[in-house]
Amino acid sequence: YYVGEGGSLSSRDRKIKKPLMGALRNAGVLNEDLDWFRYAPLSFFRNAVHYARFSFLAGRSVREQGAGINAGLARALWALALPAGYLVALRDRARASGGL
Repeated sequence: YYVGEGGSLSSRDRKIKKPLMGALRNAGVLNEDLDWFRYAPLSFFRNAVHYARFSFLAGRSVREQGAGINAGLARALWALALPAGYLVALRDRARASGGL
């Protein structure tokens, strides 16, 4: 629903902001907590997949996503996770439209 200028968020705005918040949360883990990578590499890879997933759902291009990652290891993880993140985003869109 739409309340008007300066009012509540419309349905469209919520669909963009929620994935964008998920992308930012996962980018934060990749950018800030990478010192812990050796203790939980799979967890960091999962964060990279979700970063790509939520970024695609928010409409961010691959270039925009890459700009959000600072460290070299984080960029490598993200690059490896891009295909999986894209597939999960496709699945999410299909489920949201009633396709799956």
